[in-house]
Amino acid sequence: RKKGATNKAGHKAGGNRKDARHVRQVHGQQKISSFGYGDEKDEDNGSDDSSDEAAANKRKEAQEKVEKERLVEAIQMIKKYAESVPGGSIDSPPPGDDGDDSDIEYNSNSDDGSDGGTSDDRRCRMPKRDRRAYKPAKGSVQRELLEYIRDQVIADDPTLGLLNGRCWIAPESNPISKGLGCDARPDGFYLANTWVFLWIPHKQFSRLMPSKYPCIYCNSDQTQFHRYDWRPFTWWDRTIMYGTFANMVNTLQKIRFAMSHVAYIGEILHWQKNPPLRVMCSVPVPFSPFANMSGYCGVALTKNLVGEGLKQFMRIHEPYMQASFQGNVDKGGSADESHKLPKLITVTLEDGRKVKPYTSAYTIIGLNGLPNASIFKFTKSGDELVEFIPNWRDARVNAGQSKLLRWEGDNANTDTTIVHSTFVELIADVVPYIENSPLPRYSVNSDSFTYISTHVGCRRFALVLVSHINKVKMQVNYNGLIRVGFDTEFNAEGLLLLSISFEHGPGTLIHPYDWGTIFDEEMKKVLELECLLFIGVNIGNDCRLIYERFGVKILRMRELRRYCLLDDPSQRTSLQAMAATYLGVHVDKTLQRANWNVKPPLNDPMAEYAFQDAILPWKIDEQITMALTEGEAKLIYIGERGHNAGESTFWGTLYVGANKAIVQLTNIIAPGIKVPYNHRNWGRERITFGEAYTKNDAMGHLVVNTSQIHKRLESGQVPITRYMQNQSEQDGTAEPLETPQRTVVVEMSEQPDAVEPLVEGDDERIIRSRDKSDVWHELYNVPLEKGCPASPKIFQLLLRGTLAANEVEENNVQAVLVKRGIADFDEHFFFHREYWYKRVRMPPKNRSLASDNILAIRNILKNENPFQQYFTEDLDKYLQGWAKRCREGRYDELPDVEMYTHDGYDRDGLDLWLRNRGSKAENFHQKMKVGAGPHDMGVETAHYYQVLLTYLYLVNAGVRRCGSPDFAHTMIHLEDRIQSGILSIWGVLIHPNRVNISEFSPINFVCVGVGPLSFDSKYVKKGTPVSHIHGGVKFMAERMGLELPPMPPSSAAEFRMIKDFCEHHPQ
Repeated sequence: RKKGATNKAGHKAGGNRKDARHVRQVHGQQKISSFGYGDEKDEDNGSDDSSDEAAANKRKEAQEKVEKERLVEAIQMIKKYAESVPGGSIDSPPPGDDGDDSDIEYNSNSDDGSDGGTSDDRRCRMPKRDRRAYKPAKGSVQRELLEYIRDQVIADDPTLGLLNGRCWIAPESNPISKGLGCDARPDGFYLANTWVFLWIPHKQFSRLMPSKYPCIYCNSDQTQFHRYDWRPFTWWDRTIMYGTFANMVNTLQKIRFAMSHVAYIGEILHWQKNPPLRVMCSVPVPFSPFANMSGYCGVALTKNLVGEGLKQFMRIHEPYMQASFQGNVDKGGSADESHKLPKLITVTLEDGRKVKPYTSAYTIIGLNGLPNASIFKFTKSGDELVEFIPNWRDARVNAGQSKLLRWEGDNANTDTTIVHSTFVELIADVVPYIENSPLPRYSVNSDSFTYISTHVGCRRFALVLVSHINKVKMQVNYNGLIRVGFDTEFNAEGLLLLSISFEHGPGTLIHPYDWGTIFDEEMKKVLELECLLFIGVNIGNDCRLIYERFGVKILRMRELRRYCLLDDPSQRTSLQAMAATYLGVHVDKTLQRANWNVKPPLNDPMAEYAFQDAILPWKIDEQITMALTEGEAKLIYIGERGHNAGESTFWGTLYVGANKAIVQLTNIIAPGIKVPYNHRNWGRERITFGEAYTKNDAMGHLVVNTSQIHKRLESGQVPITRYMQNQSEQDGTAEPLETPQRTVVVEMSEQPDAVEPLVEGDDERIIRSRDKSDVWHELYNVPLEKGCPASPKIFQLLLRGTLAANEVEENNVQAVLVKRGIADFDEHFFFHREYWYKRVRMPPKNRSLASDNILAIRNILKNENPFQQYFTEDLDKYLQGWAKRCREGRYDELPDVEMYTHDGYDRDGLDLWLRNRGSKAENFHQKMKVGAGPHDMGVETAHYYQVLLTYLYLVNAGVRRCGSPDFAHTMIHLEDRIQSGILSIWGVLIHPNRVNISEFSPINFVCVGVGPLSFDSKYVKKGTPVSHIHGGVKFMAERMGLELPPMPPSSAAEFRMIKDFCEHHPQ
């Protein structure tokens, strides 16, 4: 055309049509400028002299130059593509390599794709080359698409459909359908994988949105619109295993990337064979690497990204999950404590050291198999549950389940006392088993002590005690000490009752109900006298309780359980056992777990029971002291250094020669006896025990010859007894020597014929105990050597003796096994127990019958020839203890608790049963450990992992055990809303057998994960976390409501402090 002429569209010849040709269209129109290439110039200048040979040659040279440059750049891109794959390479170096080793872009936040405004100053920005780019780069086809859509959003373009609530914008075309056009570029293939999600609620859902949006940080509604922005998005649902899930998603993404690459290669081959009429450049542009932000824009799913996704998910849904744990309680509980998961939890301290803060996880599961609670604990001590168990009770009451009628645990020392003091109904209708004993029953009447419930009464009795103490001091045989029996009754809230009995003197039962922390000063002065030696069982805890509540500081104490071991190290140390051994009486412990948190006055049986625990200790102490001081004196062997390979060494500040040991004397029974072994000075002069305790700088330390000790012990001349600590915990001073004296024997009941019978009628309707043990645990834990050939037969004997198998179901199982060629049912049962337990109901036998059967089996194993070789002392003790627990009703079924629930049929048509008792909490811990794998996890991740998996366990157990509807997913809050909506609209209640948690109002109580425990104010401070902590430490502090969470010692300085303290405080 002539210059200046116009075409049908009105474009003049020789005009610049670039702008019109290169307007960005959403319909996948090919972009010519990409990957750093300049736009090709329009060669049409309007000249009509097309036959000009010079001009043609010029165009040809320019075309060849462009193609040569593109070829060089294409080879460079192919090299980068190959190097983007681990272990990838190409045959030869490409021409024109400029040494650029990476096309990865950094500091993408400097260009965040926003439409204006300032960046968020709170965001922590990394250095430019420290952070991977994750947004499309400027000039990339994805970036232009996003900018185009953003401009449409700002302009309220109706074609977007925002007013209709449109969220997704799909690719408009398939590049294979459209072809490559005049230039072979992969832009259309990049866009074919680009889906844009719009979230602009104030435009999409304007009728539902408020005019102001509250700030997520300060909750203020004075907010303003800031900007539109975009982020890469990878879709995932529920995440559990970080690495595995991320690898799976990344693998699928790489497969899709490879498929797109293959499609582009195939389109190029077709394009080269069938070129269009006009080809701008014959050299195609290679496909970019996966993570090129100017090309494909692939974003890999990292472990940290998935972890953060899980945390965001849990922050939203955890309140509902915690409410689910509170709302799904029943009338029973099974507790278990395990270290399986906590040993994998780590937290990083400020100096970079990693420590494992938790020791155990304490879990409670209901009779229906639904988890009620599962918390992390620093230790296995029950003290950490002092506040948790009462809070759990409050949660149960809030859920409408006020009574706990059945409790099963594996560690009575951890939680039994706290649980019984919290749930008094556990002993309300219980008639405990009383052991048959030939000994007379010890009893105390209410006339032998004074019951005090007022401050005035306490002050008056203090004067009586002062008078008694003065009289004792005036006696000829007074040795400087007065024995005082001491005991307390307490619950989770603290001290409730004090029992005090003076040796051959007055006794009192102090009931300080509603006293607060006020205690009579006169009585306090009496109890703090240095001449009083307080004696009791677990005396240290009793003294701690009275000190914490009233500030009474007991100066001298003796732990009776350790003292008795000096006389006989093999004896049992319970108060009941010691009373039988030294006093020859039987002590009834029926009210041991009674509820003592009652208003005065206390009824006579409870008062008499409480006081007997104070009068018995000093009577037993008399007999022990008499046994220790009569006849030949004994050396109390404490401990030895052990073998040291014939080398001398230091023990603290003392130098110890080869094959020598340090012995520390903590209690001197006979101070005048010569030390039987060499003294630390190794001289010929032998000193007495009393001198060894008070002389020299060693102060009670002896260096002795270990070979002499062993020789004497082997000859039986010196008994091996346990270590006994008889020093005051408050002042650190040793207890003075006591002069032995004869005492009056304990008074017996004067009318033995009137003593009530010790064994009651064995009526099955009588509930002996609501504390239950797992009978299957007893079968599993029989102490037989590993690989014992008699194990299957012994197991079967005990099984038949304690459980009553359903004969019909057992015969059906045996018939199925016979068809499979299995004839030895005992061996099959031993190795496939769960198979039998699920198909044959086996309720426990009558407690008396089960006990008799176990004792009969014990006699068979002990006396019959085939089993004698496997009968050991441990097995003997185990069977006797098991028989006693049977008599106590630890395995009986309760009339108000169902044991079995039908669970369908297996492939052989056999009935399947669910057991509503047993070690479900232990099974839960095993599943948690398996799900976590062998890798450590941070405390925040562990918390969310514990909450999430416990919730999944609850949902699945609800379907299997409770008949809850199976919705085939775990987002049950959606089903709650559906149920509530149908009821509100149509008045029809669907799924009436499930708990709608959305309509339940939980209390502020953390049932699962990291939450508040019972902390001692001497060691931690409650309040807002301090400002300098971060990470897992800060998370623990926030969850527990502490300024700083307690951490285990881990540094050399901390261990040095512990070592120094132990050296200066050996007691």
